[in-house]
Amino acid sequence: MTDSPITALTATLDEILRPIVTEPYQHTPAQLIAHGVQHMQQDRENFDRHMAYLLFDIGIESTIKTFLLLHKSESGAATGTGTQKDIANSESFFAKAEAVHKAAPDRFGAEDLRASKHFHSIRNKLYHDGAGIIPTHLADFATFALKVLKNLLAVDLESFMQAPFRAAQEKAAEEAALTAKAKQVKQSADEVERTVEEIIAVLAPRLLYPRYWKEFYDDVLR
Repeated sequence: MTDSPITALTATLDEILRPIVTEPYQHTPAQLIAHGVQHMQQDRENFDRHMAYLLFDIGIESTIKTFLLLHKSESGAATGTGTQKDIANSESFFAKAEAVHKAAPDRFGAEDLRASKHFHSIRNKLYHDGAGIIPTHLADFATFALKVLKNLLAVDLESFMQAPFRAAQEKAAEEAALTAKAKQVKQSADEVERTVEEIIAVLAPRLLYPRYWKEFYDDVLR
């Protein structure tokens, strides 16, 4: 039984992340943001841009939540308190972002806090009023997501951001080539069909006369 394309892409992504993600708690945030990069690099239609934007936002929220839940010995900051755990498990993105800024202002500064709120507000518009809205400044959001992941959870995906997601891109190129080839074959078949129809249109009236068959025999078959 062969793997599905989605399973194959996920396996490839896991292989890329394996040397970068060294702690279990890093895995989910890194996966989310890496998948966002994957969609951004494909960028074949608006769907990819929407998916990338939503994944960056979810990835940042997952990063922030994970950071707040870590014991201070793992985070290197004043995290893991009862209050922070309550905030981390709440539904308020802004409360989580504020809590991280308060716990580690040197790693999630005032500018980062403003940026997180700005991008999350755009995400809300996409999520609730997605029809007709095309995400802009996607590369800036990707850069910000990578920065937050690196500063809070020590996962550096810069190399992944810069390197093309080869498996997905090659697959997309192959599909495009096959589609173009199929289109060419269909056009050729249509041309042959039209030619045959034209020949039949010319010959059909003559096929009714015995004289034609005698000439055909004498000129062609003999």
